[in-house]
Amino acid sequence: ELDALELSVMHSVVDDTFLPALRRLRVSNLNLSGCHRISSDGISALCSQDSPAALHHTLRALQLNELPSLASTAFERFGAFQNLERLEITDCEKLANLALAHIARAVPRLRFLCLDRCERISGAGVECLGMLESLESLSLSGCARLTGESLRALVGLGASLKSLRLQSCSKLNNTALEHIAQLAALEVLDLSACHRIDDEGFEKLVRCSRLQNLALANTNISSPCVSSLLRALQGTLSSINLTRCTNLQGSELGAALRSCRRLRLRVARFRGVPAIGVGVLGAFEAVDSIRSTLEVLDVSDCRGIDDDAVLQMLCFADIPADSGDEAIGIPGSSSHQMHLFESLCELNLKGTGVTGRGIGVFSLHTPALEHLDVSNCLRVNSDCIDTIAQSCPRLKSLCLSGCTEITNGSLDSLAPLSQTLVKLDLEACPQVSNSGMRALARTAPNLDTLSVAFTSVSDAGIVFLSGMRSLRVLSLKGLVGVTWNGMRSLSSGTSRLRIENLNLSGCRNICDLACGAIEALSGLTRLSLHNCVDVSEAGVRGVMASLRRLDSLNLRGCSRISESLLCELLEAHALKVLGCDHAATGAVRELKDARKYHPTCGLSSSAYAIGGASSYRSPSIRSPALVGRDSTELQEALLQHQLFLDVIHSHHVTSSLPGGIVSSTSSTGASASTSNTTLSPVTSSLAIALQSDSIPISRSSSSRRRRRRRTPEHFPAGTSI
Repeated sequence: ELDALELSVMHSVVDDTFLPALRRLRVSNLNLSGCHRISSDGISALCSQDSPAALHHTLRALQLNELPSLASTAFERFGAFQNLERLEITDCEKLANLALAHIARAVPRLRFLCLDRCERISGAGVECLGMLESLESLSLSGCARLTGESLRALVGLGASLKSLRLQSCSKLNNTALEHIAQLAALEVLDLSACHRIDDEGFEKLVRCSRLQNLALANTNISSPCVSSLLRALQGTLSSINLTRCTNLQGSELGAALRSCRRLRLRVARFRGVPAIGVGVLGAFEAVDSIRSTLEVLDVSDCRGIDDDAVLQMLCFADIPADSGDEAIGIPGSSSHQMHLFESLCELNLKGTGVTGRGIGVFSLHTPALEHLDVSNCLRVNSDCIDTIAQSCPRLKSLCLSGCTEITNGSLDSLAPLSQTLVKLDLEACPQVSNSGMRALARTAPNLDTLSVAFTSVSDAGIVFLSGMRSLRVLSLKGLVGVTWNGMRSLSSGTSRLRIENLNLSGCRNICDLACGAIEALSGLTRLSLHNCVDVSEAGVRGVMASLRRLDSLNLRGCSRISESLLCELLEAHALKVLGCDHAATGAVRELKDARKYHPTCGLSSSAYAIGGASSYRSPSIRSPALVGRDSTELQEALLQHQLFLDVIHSHHVTSSLPGGIVSSTSSTGASASTSNTTLSPVTSSLAIALQSDSIPISRSSSSRRRRRRRTPEHFPAGTSI
């Protein structure tokens, strides 16, 4: 009996033959994500009721993410899992509407369903989901075929559906909001990057009286519309995301916030909104309900936020601007202390105009702060770090990337955080050197994640890092002083050190000897050797032979790696992510063939980047299933699809589907007629799903020409790329 069984870490060995053994287990949560050798037949065998299976009665949650061979036929016997409540199927390019028809009919108790980036799903599939009367959470982010009318069927779930995520569904328009507004129980809504929706559509959300979490990032919403939503939802709204909503005006938004005296925001994200400034910060302070409950504030890349905005905010609170100046080395006459944001635990000031002085003053009023990002802020020095360490005793994560005034002495100031700090980013802090690593080993021994990329650290500094027992993620990007000696220092502490993610991009002195030392890091799952030009095939083979858990390898810029080795890595080691440069025209065909072995391989004209789906990619840049196939393959695929429709017609699908569905299909694949029988909603939805379950067709040649990337051969000789 197991509460959870996660086989994604064994993705390279788990296949269909492994699944029958799982039937005997009493497991509540089963994760098969990334096990790309599993096919539809394997899932069907797992669901088979030919013999008793304990798994059928105990399974409550199932994850089938990133399975390239998973098709609709896998769910024909899904009714075996009658107690299933949570199902995740993301990045499955073959999954289509018919699968949703099977799921809706087989598991009526389903409460959570995630279908992110299953691009073949359309409105007909969503109509089938309308039969899941217990559904509470639905995620369709990245399903680019969905339109406004596609959501009509969800209206019937108004009493149960609490969470709906539609991020990057680029065809959604104002019509979609008419249907969403009828979901009376809705609490969480994500419409980020739905660019066709305007204020007329967003205004309809005022009818969602229970809405708590609203994400409208990268949309065209305006300040008056946001003001209207805040006033209407101030009794329930606790989180709002307006990242990169460039139509917003700071003064109007600030006035709206001030007028919402019952608004109790916990999360406010305004990243990249140029108009955000003193008006919004002052409103956060002025409204007691916001000031006492705010936990997350993201104003990164808001150039209107500067020291003056911070000081004016203190003036709004009737606090002398010099109340905390003595603590950061600025003469002041008052010792009065008042914590403005007692609940704030995450603050992002990255890329703002706030300097070390403003950051120091701000930190004095955030005693509960756990995560702070001040990347690329000016004049962040030892005094500022000292103030942060003294004022924020709970700090767990500190990002100082691009703060050029940070020195080795600044790291000594982190001593008060020795028991809490687990993540530190020092990228592009050129004054940090080996002495700083000695200080870190003493003042921050519990670090889990550390980046010293583009600093002055060399092999001598790596020696001190080898004593950090908790270190899991280490970035040494761009450190030309790191050689095989540094890697030997890391690997010599393998009895204590358990690094899982190592970034050596741009470390030009890393060679095959260093790869030999890396082999001892047995827990490594991600490794980047980008632009390590001295690494040869022998070094890579040694790494792959020793590191059995490695699922991500970046070899871009490694000119000594051949295309044949890349194909071998794809076939034999089943990497989730592989980065590589193309070395010859023959590699195109080989890598296309190798694409069959992994679900998320994408080929570009200048560099063949085979990437996993762990990082989100917009549907607009992902190729349809048939892009790149030659005419013979395309004809065969279309012929198979036509035969599938002919089989449905010849059997009338009366033996396996309720109510009887008769579909007649012409030679072009278009539906000609249906039965005169009165169809139930279930049968009608299934009929539509069958008819619309088409194979995606390649983009037109003109579209491909517009998207074609310029490769090195397109540039004149001597051009720097």
